[in-house]
Amino acid sequence: MEILIKGIVFLLLGFGLRYWINRRKFNRRNVAGLEGFSNYEKATFINFIERIGK
Repeated sequence: MEILIKGIVFLLLGFGLRYWINRRKFNRRNVAGLEGFSNYEKATFINFIERIGK
């Protein structure tokens, strides 16, 4: 049971770290100084839907 709890904690920490890193990466502006999406969640959702559509 202890191993299961540790596994879940590490899994959640991994997802949190990945979200934080990708959000910081998203918030950087491109070469032209423009951002294509209004927020990170919208960009993630649209990219996910586009992958499914492909």
